[in-house]
Amino acid sequence: MTLLQGTVILAQAQASSSSVPWLGPLIGVLGGAVVAIFTEPLRRRLFSSRLRLAFDPSRDCLPLTPMQHGSALLQAQYVRLRVVIPSRWIARSCRVYLTNVEVAGSGGTFQRTLYSHAIPLAWSVREDAEFDGNDLPPEINSFADVLYADDRCNAIVPRIRSWPFRYNDLFHSPGTYRLTSRASGDGVKAASLRLLVTWKGLWNTLTVEPAP
Repeated sequence: MTLLQGTVILAQAQASSSSVPWLGPLIGVLGGAVVAIFTEPLRRRLFSSRLRLAFDPSRDCLPLTPMQHGSALLQAQYVRLRVVIPSRWIARSCRVYLTNVEVAGSGGTFQRTLYSHAIPLAWSVREDAEFDGNDLPPEINSFADVLYADDRCNAIVPRIRSWPFRYNDLFHSPGTYRLTSRASGDGVKAASLRLLVTWKGLWNTLTVEPAP
């Protein structure tokens, strides 16, 4: 039943309620309930925000940057996703999750790994709030870090707070990985993006492109 159909039915009921005194207030209550039921989905449809994930090396998604580790200054290469709100409304409590990790086999076919979680990724340049929900204004670039490699250990390191010990060797070997990330928020239409990350074993040998 649509909102228009519900309104017609209530109008017909009100027309026949004049002979029954208690029916008028009841119809008023029911009418308010009908309006509330149909108004909320309509409001969400008209005023909800949308998310868009993008990867573009020319837009700071694959930066080489110094990184402080204790007293040492390291060189690192980051892989980042650009998160944009193409709608006119602020997207509340947004996070980007790493939802899948696949690795290319000897024949080039991607195979599932042990990874089975959806772990939040870090927001870039958010310091103590890097894993918190982020309110994103429209048409303003925000970046989520997917992983990095530095010149200290020559290893791929995902930008997450923690994960199970069984994942410690997930990025141990050079190869091509297909990573799926998904962004979501409070009442926001979610978005996903897959990246092909090829690592040759040295920190500055990462090549990244969006996966088909």
